[in-house]
Amino acid sequence: MWKRGKISFIVAFLEISITIVMVLTSEYEPSADAADSMHSLSPPLGGLAPDRNPSVRHLRHFSSHHLLPLLGMGFMYAGLPTSGSLSGLAFHLMVFTFACQWSLVLPRILTTSWPKVQEEQQQRSTIGLEQLIRSSRTATMVCITNGLLHRKLGPIQSLILACVQVPLISIIFNTLHYQWKVVDTGDAIGGYVFAIYYGVGIAYSRSIMIKWRNRSHRNRPSSTIISKKVPKRTSSPSMLYPVQSSGNSGSVAILPARQLATNEYHNCMSTMMGIIVMYSLFPSVISSHIQGDRQHRLAITSYLSITGSTLSAYTFSALMDRHDRLSVDHIRCGVLSGGIVMAGIGDHMIYPYTALLIGLAIGTISCANQVYFGPHLASKVGLYDDMGLHSSIGIPALFSGLLSAGLALIADESDYGFTLYELFPARAPLANSSELDEIHSLLERIQPGDGRSAFTQSAIQFAAIMATLMAAMITGMASGVLLMIPALEPIYEDDCVDKHCHQHRTSHFHDSLYWTATRVANGSQSSGEIDSEDGGNNNNDRNDTCGQTMLHD
Repeated sequence: MWKRGKISFIVAFLEISITIVMVLTSEYEPSADAADSMHSLSPPLGGLAPDRNPSVRHLRHFSSHHLLPLLGMGFMYAGLPTSGSLSGLAFHLMVFTFACQWSLVLPRILTTSWPKVQEEQQQRSTIGLEQLIRSSRTATMVCITNGLLHRKLGPIQSLILACVQVPLISIIFNTLHYQWKVVDTGDAIGGYVFAIYYGVGIAYSRSIMIKWRNRSHRNRPSSTIISKKVPKRTSSPSMLYPVQSSGNSGSVAILPARQLATNEYHNCMSTMMGIIVMYSLFPSVISSHIQGDRQHRLAITSYLSITGSTLSAYTFSALMDRHDRLSVDHIRCGVLSGGIVMAGIGDHMIYPYTALLIGLAIGTISCANQVYFGPHLASKVGLYDDMGLHSSIGIPALFSGLLSAGLALIADESDYGFTLYELFPARAPLANSSELDEIHSLLERIQPGDGRSAFTQSAIQFAAIMATLMAAMITGMASGVLLMIPALEPIYEDDCVDKHCHQHRTSHFHDSLYWTATRVANGSQSSGEIDSEDGGNNNNDRNDTCGQTMLHD
């Protein structure tokens, strides 16, 4: 099977295609185009003053939109006690970069025939800081799905996943926001819910195909089966833990428990650094794309909710251990959940204490989901969530969507005034109506709407959640079948053999397959040494050497 140069060919092909599309269709937006007449005139004559350029507002948030997914999730990749952390981190950057480029050129290809977005077509086909920030938000969703499937996808599969998922996110976004006029300010429904449960669908279809493959290999000689059994756990403090050391089949290095404890300590430090980055940046990132009182409320409520979820995670973690010790896994799930739950409701008129109470509740729920339901997802669905993304993002996003439906039902002018029709544009009066004329006499920026009732808006919010879940699962399962095509070099792992299988399992995703570093893992040799020793054996032989992974207590 074709192996050498496949990654280079696919990356080059995708880059050339994107470059061609960008050459044919893209241009600067007017505020960045020097040829536009507004830059050659004084403000009294209709020109644009430099301090009024949109870049002034967007540039201060530009770096945060990249630091949150790259540095925040990057530290979490580095903190995983697995043999594929370096590859996961590097593929994360590769996928984020490609998804940003792909989402920039996609609107010109995908949405030109949609009547509802033709009025924004000029803005969507030009490139400015606002479009770059929007593309980074789309790329973040792709990286969330990729992180959910850590050690399940190789580099080629990750790129194909981005190729498929970016158009799906664009379709979901345009359907919810422009067709259904769903209020989803922070992309809780169309972004986070879709990204997580799209990954769940991929994991489910992938586990089914792996079980079918293992069943078809059951009667073959043992030498042709890649899978190995996971070593039994032991509680002995002096246990020596096996890790891969060389390319020779069956060659295993022994890692003392003391060295393992040191590695786990540094892993927890890296994870805590990622948690701190997300804690610091999330309120500003989630509120950066809106203005006025809505932006002010969203920043306040998201911060208060994160503080509540963080402290509830510490409380839950201490209660789960008989010695009152803390677990970084619990804190990781709790901290981010408080910000995610505000993505869909943070700009509503909820009081500060309400945001704090919601954060306290969702932090506990997310930690409990990780502890009690995580193993069931591993055994039933095949979702081995190494970073706890389902508990820290998926569950809070679902709660955010459900709460948005309830808040839409009780929202009225007594709480919002005429800004109610900015938050819910579809509830604004119809064009040329006396109600709209009365509003325009006091607030001219309100646009004509559909005259929806509060109940109708609430029902549409709830329908959006159900439709997004269904679309995510169906497209995810179809994508999972696509990603298991042999030409894409799918990665296989062993079946679970004990109740701890959601944490301790064998996987053929190892850094030595993808990196030429002198030491890609504890005790492992360089890939060049492995290649020289195996004499150019096929991929299955190399996968056999990557079957042993480090177990952590």
